[in-house]
Amino acid sequence: MTPLAAQPNERTKRSRQGTQPALIPLHQAYEAFFMRLSEDFRRRCPGIIAQATKPILPGWFPFRMGRAGFAIYVVLAHGTIRVGLYLENGREKNKRAFDALIAQRQAVEEALGYSITWDRQDHLKQSRVFIIRRGSVVDSDESLSELREWTVQKVADFYRVFRPLVQQLEL
Repeated sequence: MTPLAAQPNERTKRSRQGTQPALIPLHQAYEAFFMRLSEDFRRRCPGIIAQATKPILPGWFPFRMGRAGFAIYVVLAHGTIRVGLYLENGREKNKRAFDALIAQRQAVEEALGYSITWDRQDHLKQSRVFIIRRGSVVDSDESLSELREWTVQKVADFYRVFRPLVQQLEL
């Protein structure tokens, strides 16, 4: 009998049995933050949460815009939280879309009521427009509550202002 070249490791065996190792505490904190954030959205912005998916990595939570290649992301990493519109089409389409949006910068920022960062990222495929502030999943409960409140408001703002613009883009 020929010996097997490879055998399932312990993780594969546990996966097949339906058991996974416990999340590390930091991942548990991310999961708890985004679960509470989803609850906050369901209460305050039911139309937006319908566009949400589940977190894709610890610290990344996308909201679809109703058009392929565009999403609002909440990114929680490195002691900051960022809410931004990410352009995820091919390089050429992203740059054309970014240029069309930045041409409306003044109107966008007036509609939002605050300034945002416009990051074309010429050296990368994607482009993004975002706002950022300090915050971490290991902050106090009071700080996390404030962070979720800020996040809900910023996602709602971005969705309200950018969704119609994204829908009208001719690429």
